[in-house]
Amino acid sequence: MVPLTLVMVIDALDECESEEDIDSIIQLFNQAGKLDTISLRLFITSRPEIHIQSSFDGISRDQNSAFQRHDLHKVKISNSDDDDITKFLRHNIPPIAQKHRLGRDWPGEACTKRLAEKSDGLFIYAATACRFLSDLRLSKTEVERRLQIIFEDQYGKLTPLNILDLINTQILQISVIGHTLDEEKEERCRLFQKVVGALITLFKPLCIEDIAKLLSEDISDVESTFQRLHSAISGGQDRASPVHLLHLSFLDFLLDEKRCIVGEFLISQKDVHDSLLKVCLATLSSTLK
Repeated sequence: MVPLTLVMVIDALDECESEEDIDSIIQLFNQAGKLDTISLRLFITSRPEIHIQSSFDGISRDQNSAFQRHDLHKVKISNSDDDDITKFLRHNIPPIAQKHRLGRDWPGEACTKRLAEKSDGLFIYAATACRFLSDLRLSKTEVERRLQIIFEDQYGKLTPLNILDLINTQILQISVIGHTLDEEKEERCRLFQKVVGALITLFKPLCIEDIAKLLSEDISDVESTFQRLHSAISGGQDRASPVHLLHLSFLDFLLDEKRCIVGEFLISQKDVHDSLLKVCLATLSSTLK
Protein backbone atom coordinates (compact mmCIF):
# COMPACT_ATOMS: atom_id res chain seq x y z
CA MET A 1 0.00 0.00 0.00
CA VAL A 2 1.35 3.44 -0.98
CA PRO A 3 1.64 5.73 2.06
CA LEU A 4 -0.65 8.73 2.21
CA THR A 5 1.11 11.88 1.00
CA LEU A 6 0.48 15.12 2.87
CA VAL A 7 1.76 18.49 1.71
CA MET A 8 2.22 21.25 4.29
CA VAL A 9 2.99 24.87 3.36
CA ILE A 10 4.47 27.26 5.94
CA ASP A 11 4.76 30.84 4.73
CA ALA A 12 6.98 33.47 6.41
CA LEU A 13 8.66 31.28 9.01
CA ASP A 14 10.75 34.33 9.97
CA GLU A 15 7.65 36.00 11.44
CA CYS A 16 7.64 33.49 14.30
CA GLU A 17 8.65 35.62 17.30
CA SER A 18 10.86 33.12 19.14
CA GLU A 19 14.15 31.97 17.62
CA GLU A 20 14.02 28.91 19.89
CA ASP A 21 10.59 27.98 18.53
CA ILE A 22 11.83 28.34 14.95
CA ASP A 23 14.76 26.03 15.67
CA SER A 24 12.43 23.49 17.31
CA ILE A 25 10.07 23.57 14.31
CA ILE A 26 12.92 23.00 11.85
CA GLN A 27 14.36 20.16 13.92
CA LEU A 28 10.93 18.58 14.26
CA PHE A 29 10.28 18.67 10.52
CA ASN A 30 13.68 17.10 9.91
CA GLN A 31 12.30 13.96 11.58
CA ALA A 32 9.57 13.64 8.92
CA GLY A 33 11.71 11.21 6.96
CA LYS A 34 11.27 8.64 9.72
CA LEU A 35 7.48 8.49 9.28
CA ASP A 36 6.30 5.22 7.69
CA THR A 37 2.51 5.60 7.60
CA ILE A 38 2.45 8.88 5.68
CA SER A 39 4.75 10.70 3.28
CA LEU A 40 5.12 14.29 4.41
CA ARG A 41 6.22 17.04 2.02
CA LEU A 42 7.05 20.49 3.37
CA PHE A 43 7.25 23.81 1.52
CA ILE A 44 8.64 26.57 3.74
CA THR A 45 9.23 30.21 2.83
CA SER A 46 11.20 32.69 4.88
CA ARG A 47 13.42 35.71 4.70
CA PRO A 48 17.03 34.51 5.05
CA GLU A 49 17.54 35.63 8.65
CA ILE A 50 20.86 34.42 10.02
CA HIS A 51 19.42 32.24 12.81
CA ILE A 52 17.08 30.50 10.34
CA GLN A 53 19.92 29.87 7.90
CA SER A 54 21.98 28.44 10.74
CA SER A 55 19.21 26.00 11.72
CA PHE A 56 18.75 24.82 8.14
CA ASP A 57 22.51 24.53 7.66
CA GLY A 58 22.55 22.24 10.68
CA ILE A 59 20.01 19.78 9.28
CA SER A 60 21.47 19.94 5.76
CA ARG A 61 24.65 18.32 7.13
CA ASP A 62 22.56 15.31 8.15
CA GLN A 63 23.14 12.61 5.51
CA ASN A 64 19.54 11.43 5.88
CA SER A 65 18.07 14.90 5.42
CA ALA A 66 15.98 15.54 2.29
CA PHE A 67 16.16 19.30 2.78
CA GLN A 68 16.65 21.37 -0.37
CA ARG A 69 17.26 25.12 -0.40
CA HIS A 70 16.32 27.49 -3.21
CA ASP A 71 17.18 31.20 -3.12
CA LEU A 72 14.62 33.41 -4.82
CA HIS A 73 15.59 36.78 -6.25
CA LYS A 74 13.42 39.68 -7.23
CA VAL A 75 11.49 39.42 -10.49
CA LYS A 76 13.22 41.13 -13.40
CA ILE A 77 11.01 43.54 -15.31
CA SER A 78 11.67 43.05 -19.00
CA ASN A 79 10.69 45.01 -22.09
CA SER A 80 8.44 42.16 -23.12
CA ASP A 81 5.24 41.07 -21.39
CA ASP A 82 6.51 37.78 -19.97
CA ASP A 83 7.66 38.87 -16.50
CA ASP A 84 5.40 37.74 -13.67
CA ILE A 85 4.65 41.14 -12.16
CA THR A 86 3.45 42.57 -15.49
CA LYS A 87 1.26 39.47 -15.92
CA PHE A 88 -0.03 39.93 -12.39
CA LEU A 89 -0.96 43.56 -13.07
CA ARG A 90 -2.58 42.72 -16.41
CA HIS A 91 -4.77 40.20 -14.58
CA ASN A 92 -5.69 42.39 -11.60
CA ILE A 93 -6.10 45.88 -13.09
CA PRO A 94 -9.03 45.16 -15.51
CA PRO A 95 -11.38 44.13 -12.63
CA ILE A 96 -10.48 47.40 -10.87
CA ALA A 97 -11.35 49.37 -14.01
CA GLN A 98 -14.60 47.44 -14.34
CA LYS A 99 -15.60 48.03 -10.69
CA HIS A 100 -15.13 51.77 -11.02
CA ARG A 101 -16.37 51.98 -14.64
CA LEU A 102 -13.12 53.51 -15.82
CA GLY A 103 -13.15 51.96 -19.28
CA ARG A 104 -11.78 48.74 -20.69
CA ASP A 105 -8.33 50.17 -21.49
CA TRP A 106 -7.74 51.99 -18.17
CA PRO A 107 -5.11 53.03 -17.13
CA GLY A 108 -3.34 52.27 -20.40
CA GLU A 109 -0.33 50.24 -21.46
CA ALA A 110 2.22 52.88 -20.44
CA CYS A 111 0.81 53.19 -16.90
CA THR A 112 0.72 49.42 -16.44
CA LYS A 113 4.39 49.09 -17.40
CA ARG A 114 5.25 52.09 -15.23
CA LEU A 115 3.53 50.46 -12.27
CA ALA A 116 5.47 47.25 -12.93
CA GLU A 117 8.71 49.22 -12.95
CA LYS A 118 7.75 51.01 -9.72
CA SER A 119 7.30 47.60 -8.12
CA ASP A 120 11.03 46.99 -8.75
CA GLY A 121 10.59 43.24 -8.59
CA LEU A 122 8.50 43.26 -5.39
CA PHE A 123 5.19 41.43 -5.55
CA ILE A 124 4.19 43.01 -2.25
CA TYR A 125 4.33 46.42 -3.90
CA ALA A 126 2.29 45.38 -6.94
CA ALA A 127 -0.28 43.52 -4.83
CA THR A 128 -0.65 46.38 -2.34
CA ALA A 129 -0.98 48.90 -5.18
CA CYS A 130 -3.85 46.90 -6.65
CA ARG A 131 -5.57 46.70 -3.26
CA PHE A 132 -5.00 50.45 -2.85
CA LEU A 133 -6.88 51.11 -6.10
CA SER A 134 -9.69 48.58 -5.73
CA ASP A 135 -11.63 50.11 -2.80
CA LEU A 136 -15.26 50.09 -3.92
CA ARG A 137 -15.99 53.26 -1.93
CA LEU A 138 -13.80 55.35 -4.24
CA SER A 139 -15.10 57.53 -7.03
CA LYS A 140 -13.51 57.55 -10.49
CA THR A 141 -11.64 60.74 -9.65
CA GLU A 142 -10.36 59.29 -6.37
CA VAL A 143 -9.07 56.15 -8.11
CA GLU A 144 -7.21 58.29 -10.63
CA ARG A 145 -5.80 60.37 -7.80
CA ARG A 146 -4.63 57.27 -5.94
CA LEU A 147 -2.82 56.08 -9.05
CA GLN A 148 -1.00 59.42 -9.19
CA ILE A 149 -0.14 59.09 -5.48
CA ILE A 150 1.54 55.77 -6.26
CA PHE A 151 3.55 57.29 -9.08
CA GLU A 152 4.46 60.36 -7.04
CA ASP A 153 5.43 58.35 -3.92
CA GLN A 154 3.26 60.53 -1.72
CA TYR A 155 2.79 59.52 1.87
CA GLY A 156 -0.31 58.22 3.53
CA LYS A 157 -1.31 55.46 5.90
CA LEU A 158 -2.61 53.20 3.12
CA THR A 159 -0.18 53.77 0.26
CA PRO A 160 1.93 50.86 -1.04
CA LEU A 161 5.03 52.93 -0.30
CA ASN A 162 4.00 53.23 3.34
CA ILE A 163 3.41 49.48 3.55
CA LEU A 164 6.91 48.88 2.17
CA ASP A 165 8.34 51.35 4.68
CA LEU A 166 6.69 49.48 7.53
CA ILE A 167 8.14 46.22 6.21
CA ASN A 168 11.62 47.75 5.91
CA THR A 169 11.40 49.18 9.43
CA GLN A 170 10.36 45.81 10.81
CA ILE A 171 13.23 44.07 9.01
CA LEU A 172 15.77 46.53 10.42
CA GLN A 173 14.44 46.46 13.96
CA ILE A 174 14.50 42.67 14.02
CA SER A 175 17.73 42.11 12.09
CA VAL A 176 19.91 44.95 13.39
CA ILE A 177 18.69 45.50 16.94
CA GLY A 178 16.78 42.35 17.87
CA HIS A 179 17.14 41.34 21.53
CA THR A 180 20.36 43.15 22.35
CA LEU A 181 21.77 44.93 25.38
CA ASP A 182 21.97 48.72 25.25
CA GLU A 183 25.74 48.59 24.66
CA GLU A 184 25.32 46.06 21.85
CA LYS A 185 22.50 48.09 20.30
CA GLU A 186 24.69 51.21 20.18
CA GLU A 187 27.55 49.33 18.50
CA ARG A 188 25.29 47.58 16.00
CA CYS A 189 23.67 50.87 15.01
CA ARG A 190 27.10 52.50 14.63
CA LEU A 191 28.23 49.68 12.34
CA PHE A 192 24.96 49.84 10.40
CA GLN A 193 25.38 53.56 9.78
CA LYS A 194 29.01 53.21 8.73
CA VAL A 195 28.91 49.96 6.75
CA VAL A 196 25.49 50.25 5.08
CA GLY A 197 26.06 53.96 4.56
CA ALA A 198 29.19 53.14 2.56
CA LEU A 199 27.39 50.38 0.66
CA ILE A 200 24.62 52.68 -0.62
CA THR A 201 26.97 55.60 -1.33
CA LEU A 202 29.89 53.94 -3.13
CA PHE A 203 29.64 54.22 -6.91
CA LYS A 204 30.91 50.67 -7.42
CA PRO A 205 29.98 47.61 -5.31
CA LEU A 206 32.84 46.32 -3.19
CA CYS A 207 33.39 43.02 -1.45
CA ILE A 208 33.36 42.59 2.32
CA GLU A 209 37.17 42.50 2.49
CA ASP A 210 37.55 45.81 0.66
CA ILE A 211 34.79 47.53 2.62
CA ALA A 212 36.41 46.46 5.89
CA LYS A 213 39.80 47.74 4.77
CA LEU A 214 38.38 51.02 3.49
CA LEU A 215 36.47 51.71 6.70
CA SER A 216 39.17 50.34 9.03
CA GLU A 217 36.65 47.99 10.63
CA ASP A 218 37.13 44.38 11.68
CA ILE A 219 36.16 42.15 8.76
CA SER A 220 34.05 39.88 10.97
CA ASP A 221 32.01 42.88 12.16
CA VAL A 222 31.38 43.99 8.58
CA GLU A 223 30.48 40.45 7.57
CA SER A 224 28.04 39.98 10.47
CA THR A 225 26.40 43.35 9.70
CA PHE A 226 25.64 42.22 6.14
CA GLN A 227 24.59 38.75 7.28
CA ARG A 228 21.94 40.25 9.51
CA LEU A 229 20.55 42.11 6.49
CA HIS A 230 20.20 39.24 4.02
CA SER A 231 16.56 40.23 3.60
CA ALA A 232 17.60 43.45 1.87
CA ILE A 233 21.18 42.86 0.71
CA SER A 234 22.48 40.48 -1.95
CA GLY A 235 25.94 39.02 -2.37
CA GLY A 236 28.58 38.53 0.26
CA GLN A 237 28.34 34.73 0.18
CA ASP A 238 32.07 34.90 0.71
CA ARG A 239 34.30 37.79 1.70
CA ALA A 240 35.55 38.33 -1.84
CA SER A 241 32.19 38.67 -3.65
CA PRO A 242 30.58 42.10 -4.25
CA VAL A 243 27.75 43.21 -1.98
CA HIS A 244 24.78 45.24 -3.23
CA LEU A 245 21.17 46.06 -2.36
CA LEU A 246 18.41 43.74 -3.51
CA HIS A 247 16.21 46.64 -4.61
CA LEU A 248 16.57 50.40 -4.98
CA SER A 249 13.48 51.18 -2.91
CA PHE A 250 15.45 50.17 0.19
CA LEU A 251 18.07 52.81 -0.63
CA ASP A 252 15.40 55.47 -1.06
CA PHE A 253 13.88 54.44 2.26
CA LEU A 254 17.16 54.75 4.18
CA LEU A 255 17.88 58.24 2.84
CA ASP A 256 14.43 59.81 3.37
CA GLU A 257 13.68 61.17 6.86
CA LYS A 258 9.95 61.20 6.09
CA ARG A 259 10.00 57.47 5.43
CA CYS A 260 12.75 56.14 7.70
CA ILE A 261 11.31 57.33 11.00
CA VAL A 262 13.69 55.36 13.24
CA GLY A 263 16.70 57.63 13.68
CA GLU A 264 19.21 54.81 14.12
CA PHE A 265 18.56 53.66 10.55
CA LEU A 266 18.27 57.02 8.78
CA ILE A 267 21.44 57.64 6.74
CA SER A 268 22.76 61.07 5.76
CA GLN A 269 24.38 60.63 2.37
CA LYS A 270 26.24 63.94 2.80
CA ASP A 271 27.82 62.74 6.06
CA VAL A 272 28.73 59.41 4.47
CA HIS A 273 30.35 61.19 1.50
CA ASP A 274 32.37 63.33 3.90
CA SER A 275 33.48 60.25 5.82
CA LEU A 276 34.36 58.30 2.67
CA LEU A 277 36.38 61.23 1.34
CA LYS A 278 38.49 61.23 4.50
CA VAL A 279 39.10 57.48 4.50
CA CYS A 280 39.94 57.52 0.77
CA LEU A 281 42.48 60.32 1.32
CA ALA A 282 43.92 58.40 4.28
CA THR A 283 44.20 55.27 2.11
CA LEU A 284 45.94 57.20 -0.65
CA SER A 285 48.32 58.81 1.83
CA SER A 286 49.30 55.49 3.36
CA THR A 287 49.64 53.41 0.17
CA LEU A 288 50.89 55.65 -2.66
CA LYS A 289 54.68 55.68 -3.14
